[in-house]
Amino acid sequence: MGRPPTVSKEEAIQLIQKYMEFFTRNEFPSNSAQVWKDMSRDLNGRWKPHSVYTHVRENKNGNLDEARRNLGITVDASRPITTYTSDYSLGDESSECDRSDGSSYHDKENDSDKDVEEFPLVLSATEWQQIKPNENSKSVRKRLQPRVWPNIISKAFWNAYKMPCAFLAKWSYVRTENTIDNDENVVGPGSEDFYLKFKGICKSKKCQNKLVGIATKKPIDGKLHLTIKTRDTRNNYHEENKRPLNGPERKIIGRDLKRRRAVGFRQQLLADNMEFGQNEPPWIQKASVYRQAKMSANQEDLGKKPGEKKSVFTSIQEMFQNVRYASAIRDLGGKKFYVFYCTPEQIFVEKEYCRITKKSSKICLDATGKVVKKFEIYPGRKTGHIFLYTITINFENKTLPVYQMLSEKHSAPFIRYWLDEWVRECGATVPAEAVADQGRALLLAMCQSFNGMTIKQYVDTIFEWAKDGHVTPQPFTTVIKIDVAHQMAGVARWKCLIALEHHVVRGFLIRAFAMLVDCQSLVDFEHVFVLTCMVALHHDQKDTVMISGESVSILDARNCLEELMADRKDNITSLETSAHCTEIDREVEQTLNGIEERCDTDIMATQRWIKHLISKAAGDKENENCKDVNAFYCPKFVESLEKAAKLFPLWSSACLPAIQEHASTATQEAYFSELKHRVFEGITLPCSAVRFLHEHIDDLNTGANEIAAKLKHFNHNHRILVSEPAPSSTMKHNGNSNLKTPSTYRFFHKSRMINDSDLGSKEEWRGLKNKSPSFGDVHEIFIEMEELKNSSSPHQLSGETDLPVVSSTPKDPNIILSTSLIDHDYLGSSIDEAGEPTASPDKLHQPPTQLKSATNSTKKAFYFRSCPQAKFMNDRLDNGGKRGFLLRNGSQLGVIKIRDIAVDLQNTCGFDAIINVLQLGALYYSQYHLWILKSENHTLKFLCKFLKTGPTKEILEERVRLLNEFYPLLEDPEAPSIVPLKLNAEDSITTIWKNLFSLHKPTEPSATKSGVCNNPSCVLSVRADIPYFSVNNKKINEYGIWGLQEAIIFQKRPFEVKCQQKNCPGKISEILTPNVHIFVDLDTRLSNEQVHGLKCRLAEFPVVLHLLKEYRLLAVIERIPGHFIGYFRKPSGQWLMCNDMATEIAAFGEREMITPIGAIYVLRN
Repeated sequence: MGRPPTVSKEEAIQLIQKYMEFFTRNEFPSNSAQVWKDMSRDLNGRWKPHSVYTHVRENKNGNLDEARRNLGITVDASRPITTYTSDYSLGDESSECDRSDGSSYHDKENDSDKDVEEFPLVLSATEWQQIKPNENSKSVRKRLQPRVWPNIISKAFWNAYKMPCAFLAKWSYVRTENTIDNDENVVGPGSEDFYLKFKGICKSKKCQNKLVGIATKKPIDGKLHLTIKTRDTRNNYHEENKRPLNGPERKIIGRDLKRRRAVGFRQQLLADNMEFGQNEPPWIQKASVYRQAKMSANQEDLGKKPGEKKSVFTSIQEMFQNVRYASAIRDLGGKKFYVFYCTPEQIFVEKEYCRITKKSSKICLDATGKVVKKFEIYPGRKTGHIFLYTITINFENKTLPVYQMLSEKHSAPFIRYWLDEWVRECGATVPAEAVADQGRALLLAMCQSFNGMTIKQYVDTIFEWAKDGHVTPQPFTTVIKIDVAHQMAGVARWKCLIALEHHVVRGFLIRAFAMLVDCQSLVDFEHVFVLTCMVALHHDQKDTVMISGESVSILDARNCLEELMADRKDNITSLETSAHCTEIDREVEQTLNGIEERCDTDIMATQRWIKHLISKAAGDKENENCKDVNAFYCPKFVESLEKAAKLFPLWSSACLPAIQEHASTATQEAYFSELKHRVFEGITLPCSAVRFLHEHIDDLNTGANEIAAKLKHFNHNHRILVSEPAPSSTMKHNGNSNLKTPSTYRFFHKSRMINDSDLGSKEEWRGLKNKSPSFGDVHEIFIEMEELKNSSSPHQLSGETDLPVVSSTPKDPNIILSTSLIDHDYLGSSIDEAGEPTASPDKLHQPPTQLKSATNSTKKAFYFRSCPQAKFMNDRLDNGGKRGFLLRNGSQLGVIKIRDIAVDLQNTCGFDAIINVLQLGALYYSQYHLWILKSENHTLKFLCKFLKTGPTKEILEERVRLLNEFYPLLEDPEAPSIVPLKLNAEDSITTIWKNLFSLHKPTEPSATKSGVCNNPSCVLSVRADIPYFSVNNKKINEYGIWGLQEAIIFQKRPFEVKCQQKNCPGKISEILTPNVHIFVDLDTRLSNEQVHGLKCRLAEFPVVLHLLKEYRLLAVIERIPGHFIGYFRKPSGQWLMCNDMATEIAAFGEREMITPIGAIYVLRN
């Protein structure tokens, strides 16, 4: 209900009756008369005098008529209400329709004007066709088209001469064959004959410039030649006036503005027709005039006449009488507003879609608001919030709604009624799968309408069916699912997670829930659920829980979960379970709307099973004395998890057979966005309900036509290839092999989750959307800045060992990050902004089509991605290590003090870039990690230690020792003793790689060259390290980086050389054997004068090289002036930037341009 009126109806009538002497006729006092002030004073100022004047004059609410009736006063008709406008958008121009006197086309007003000049003007054939007289008119005297010729001629005259006058039409006359001989009086002074003549006058009261146009001949070649007589006012000041916007031009502009804003339309006209220093063209209107024209066009489209007032409900009722919309409106509610609508084409498309897709048909159901305004449905009642409900399908990446509703009723029974009408009245086919968000009304309505069950009945039915191994036919028609993105967003908003202070714990628990979503069987779900509850329920991580006769510690449970998080590729296998663990009570309570859990017999079967799993994870008792605190202890999380898990068949695939994708309403939400920004482009939302229905139904017809065409092509292309439907979901699922009880080792065997990248999930969570994905979330990649506060010196790292001695890792190391960024140039040159090489590679070296986008087209939501760093973090933190996977530049960390020696480490970016990308390679590629662990190379030993402990103080000391093997410590003899020694690691990237892997034994070069002399009497053998591979610079500059395979200098076949042994006639057959990792030198400069080599994008690098074996692209090193940056390529195709001048590893776009200086490849298998 609206607020009460300031003055009631009865009070207003009594007031009018009191002053009736002024209102006995329809001639009212002026708005400044004293009577209005007196009436306002009687109301104690609740109405201002002008408000009283408006109320009486316009007879609002019929109060004036009723007051007159009460006093017995009769008036013929109320005074007509005139709408005053200041834009003169419709009037001010003579219609000329009724004039027949000769003076209408001849006067001598211009004869006495001074400074009248003649201006020639030519109208095009198109313009003449628009203004020429109507040939079918029976009038003897022909005139130009009214409300058309003034617009055409004034605009043409302005375009030719830029005259500032806004000319208004007075009259026009066109002589025909019948009037040329008879109308002698039309000849003006001097007996001048004419074919056409018209007159206009400037709208300005000060200017009053007259305009007379004459055409002495008929149009020639369709063009009309005119002579315009008027004063030239271009050099005089002229006030701004506008011509009226009327006639067909007003309708045309109104239709053009239907999808545009008036202000933008006007600005475009000014930009196209006005130059600096000029007046505004008189035919370009104010924005308010264009808005009125737009409103008139919209009202005409809605069937409203000018000035006609209709209620929204009445306008919708009239749509039943419109052939265009009658078949689309299915039902209309009058007391509580709702309207069901869908076109016959939508019904056909939905049926055909379900026929083609069979068991894989899927619909999405969702609602959105802020599209329709509230309105008064009947006097005294206004509607509530009106939502748009839609059911959509997606076929070949095209989304189409197949059923819609506008409603202010949002209850589950009413939504069910809407769905029932869709199936019963429209004859729609019930889909195999239905997805909605977490709205309980939507889920309940779908369950009841499609399956004839409540949510509880459906959940328990599918749970029992899964427990029986899917051996019976599917006991329901439609699979009901919750959108995973909404579910995860809801989990992230749990109060228990928001209250957690440490993001590591919060991320761990969210990832654990994500694994529950990914489970593909009840066995998988039980395994992950029990492990998660064990970790969250026990305060001491050394507590143990008996699982199938085996004692399992909380720490082991957490390690097992982190192994799952690290490698999420295949389904969980080798899971520990037993027949007792999977025993489920078959008794299911049949209830419709139960909310409270009153007793054990009232709760759902799933809830009883979840409670059993929680009690199993909690164990019999907990140790009173905590020996080792569990940092992931969060019992409130289990409480929230229990509430969500009782409906787990709706958001997890554990109860469904075969591999299931993530349920998503992303296409539905994308359609809502398209609806608001494309379909209603230029239309302010929310709009009226009738306007919304008109626009939406028109667009639905277009979308249905497009989908129908796709279905037709699909039928044609697959009418022979279509095979029998896929095996029914009721087929016996041979999944009981996992029900055997394995050993404890198998219980903690590394299990793998389903790889979501193969399933095409594209959800973006609210609040969890990964707009700029970094390397990690649970374990962020940076060194804790809080540790700066714990340091005793702002410029030193204290240590207790000498340089040659390797010390043990301290319990609580501190890293100082105080030195400012130092810019250093390795080669002493600046970058040249020259363009890229413009080579024309032949077809053989054209980039493959897939290089346009090397990343996987299907992106997984953040918490569903693998987290390989998780399996290293516990060892780090338990052994005094640190979070973070980025080795920062020595110049950023200040002075490092090792016992009595203080070292100022500088220019370590080349070394850091190599170590950072190789470390990520060990994280993501297990085979490469195992090879590193077995190697005795000093650099790889350092890499293993860094991977295990993180960027600790000891690692920084080890870096100094390692670099000191190749670069000396320099001392300034003139400097005081307190100045630290300097170690400058500035070098080329190839030299750094050679020093690290080929200078000291044991080496790990890119390849080894070996051979034995074929002379039996000669014992000479050859073995040499190849630190890195070079490329043919001409080829790489010609073909681009995608031609790296052809440009790399690699000896695939044995090469015979003469034996170097004195007097030996034999030959040595040299064989090149590449190592597990190889480095490719990409310094592609053709001369020393060239500042930088080839520029390219990361997406252009070949992912695989064939050098006797297949090698996978691991990383690329870029050189910018004075600095090296590493870029690591993840298995998914995404890139990570390792810049040791930054604080963390960050994502990097594959389309960004870089200047590569080297590339690292590793053996694929």
